[in-house]
Amino acid sequence: APSESGLVSGQVTISSDANNEPQITAALSGYGYEDHFNSVAPTGVPYTIVVDSITVDEAPLSIGDQVAVFEFDENTLTNKAVGSVVYTGQDGGSNITTALNFDGSSNNYVTLPNDLLDGMVDMTIEFWIRSAGIYKSMNTVFSATQSGGNDFWINFISDRIDINTQHGGLNGYASHQIDQWYHLAMVREGPVLRIFEDGILLNETSMSSSPFNITGAVVLGQEQDGVGAGFDSNQAFEGQIDDLRIWNRALSNAEIQNKMNKVLTPMEETDLKGYWRFDEGDGTIVYDKSGNGNDGVIYGTTWTSEAPPLNYPLSSLHITAWEAVDSLGLDGYTAGSPMSFKVYASVYDNMIEISPDVTWRVGDQNFGTGQFSVVELHAISGVDPVIRLDQASLAFPPVVTGQTWVDTLYIYNDGLSELSISSASTGTGFFSAGQDTFTILPE
Repeated sequence: APSESGLVSGQVTISSDANNEPQITAALSGYGYEDHFNSVAPTGVPYTIVVDSITVDEAPLSIGDQVAVFEFDENTLTNKAVGSVVYTGQDGGSNITTALNFDGSSNNYVTLPNDLLDGMVDMTIEFWIRSAGIYKSMNTVFSATQSGGNDFWINFISDRIDINTQHGGLNGYASHQIDQWYHLAMVREGPVLRIFEDGILLNETSMSSSPFNITGAVVLGQEQDGVGAGFDSNQAFEGQIDDLRIWNRALSNAEIQNKMNKVLTPMEETDLKGYWRFDEGDGTIVYDKSGNGNDGVIYGTTWTSEAPPLNYPLSSLHITAWEAVDSLGLDGYTAGSPMSFKVYASVYDNMIEISPDVTWRVGDQNFGTGQFSVVELHAISGVDPVIRLDQASLAFPPVVTGQTWVDTLYIYNDGLSELSISSASTGTGFFSAGQDTFTILPE
């Protein structure tokens, strides 16, 4: 257990009789803090509130700041903290950055739900890719089939991107380097198919606007000569894939450019059918973060920490609120009761408690509505320094050439924190200020 607040680190060393590594280590890290709000203990019945954006005095949170969600307690006539979170400098709770690594063999692949593309017309598939297999004739990133034919696939090689579908294909020409990350997007809008790389349109063509008829198998990393089988290492993908997104609509060029470098907040997006961050870091399941349940299964593919640098939402946090379990005497919120929030933040080196303004993005302001709620919180501390002069102008009497006259301009601090004067300049040689750097305490 941490003995004080702040970041903590260490390592665990595992000794065994393994031939490859008799002793192996793993890094450990965490964050200790004192819960200012004294939230209720976890009950096992959670409800998530996503704080999509939060500021204090129009600035991001500082490490160690805390946010809590409250329910009004009818028994004590006070607000009760039923969930809280501390900001550790990692938005969204954890900026884990891992990707999937494919070794180019026929036993490295990921399966996604068989009907993932079935019935789609307007759609977008986008992902980040880095490949050491670009000089192969087939370096298959994504494939889908109805009965074993080439109903849909994406091929990434040294000088182009190939897309083949049931209704026609398209090539996008671009020069690719080994071990460099690229962002690819395939957009289908009615009868038009487009390829984008790094937000730039490479090519487009016309094709049938009929829906896809694909229910056989959807696979990452292999070209299929059978339904989910018949893999050939000469056609397998070699490299890394990260941040795969499938949309039920055609993204515009501007949307692709705006979203490609950002980690998405799924509940804020429209028609996001599947979103695989590949940030699990271990295990054999890749989870669909869109909320649609399109999880995938890993076969042979490994995890790597070498991932593209994506931007996380500004000071994004997830608060877990805990529901009361009366039968067990466990305290918490009551479904249907209204929420309120407080922020405990560092302002001018002092920790203060603030009630923020709340903007609701998802939810009806009550606990337990839907699977989650989404809010924006913006707090104003009211402790900023406030400068005031005792007069708006100084009028000097006539002064003999070569002589001086001194007058005084008083500066007051009407705020609640120290006022720092960084300069006081007159802008002309006729006048000068006697002191130009100093601080003034609040009254």
